[in-house]
Amino acid sequence: MKKTLFIFLLFNAFLLNAQSAKNYHVKSQNLNVREKPNSKSPIVIKLKRYDNFKIIEEKNSLGWVKITYKSYTGYVHSRYIKKGKVNISYYSVRTGAKCRDGSSSSATGRGACSHHGGVSYWITSKRKSVSVEN
Repeated sequence: MKKTLFIFLLFNAFLLNAQSAKNYHVKSQNLNVREKPNSKSPIVIKLKRYDNFKIIEEKNSLGWVKITYKSYTGYVHSRYIKKGKVNISYYSVRTGAKCRDGSSSSATGRGACSHHGGVSYWITSKRKSVSVEN
């Protein structure tokens, strides 16, 4: 009975901790995650802009928060982070066409290469879309 109660309490504590962790992301270009809450402490891992992580311990009096990222745990300063989970998606847009006769066109629609034998292939560019969910 005591063993069952202990497992139940341990499981509930785990669930409570998992639910209370807050989603944040890196707002600067790079962010050092440190072993201890100070800038002289060794770096555990370096994060990049828009990397998502969870705060597991709120900000101390000097502005440091304890975070978890994948299997890493460490401290970051709160001025370099922002609340919310970042979702990044990539998509392609037409930027022109390569015509069948070897010439190029900046047109991206139906009339592209109409006087040059038609479109051989479309020239595209990859774009990034960033959204934040709170």
